[in-house]
Amino acid sequence: MGEDAIFDALADGGEDLFIGWSAQSSKDNPRYTRHKWRSYRKSPMITTAASLFRLARQNGWRPASEREDQRALRKETARYAFRMLRAGIPGTELLERLLGENNQRSSPLPSDAVNGTSLWAARQMTGGHHAT
Repeated sequence: MGEDAIFDALADGGEDLFIGWSAQSSKDNPRYTRHKWRSYRKSPMITTAASLFRLARQNGWRPASEREDQRALRKETARYAFRMLRAGIPGTELLERLLGENNQRSSPLPSDAVNGTSLWAARQMTGGHHAT
C-alpha cells in the first residue's frame, strides 16, 4: 500500500526513491519494480498522497513547522507557569489560567501538552527534576 501515493506526490521524480526502497527487499525484482513504477502513469490512484497525510495526521504525525510552533507555545506556556508559580498561584487556579490562555490561541496546544508543561514547570520550581 502506498506506492501509488508516492507516485501521486512525486510522479516520475520518485522513481529512484521507489526503486531504492524496493531494492532493500530480498524479494526485489529490479525489472518488475521499474515496470510496476511506470504502470502508475496509467493507473488511477487508489491511495493518494493526501490520503496518506490524512492518515498520518489521524495517528499523531505533524509536519516539522507545526512541531516547531508547538515547541514555541510550550516555552511560552512554561514562562507563564513559572510567573504564576513565583506569584504563589495555587495549582488548580494555575492550570485553569494556563488552559484558558491556551484556548485563546488560534492554534492551541492539546490539553495534555499544557498539563504536562505546567507539571514540568512545577517540578523545576520545587527542585524535582523528573522527566515527564
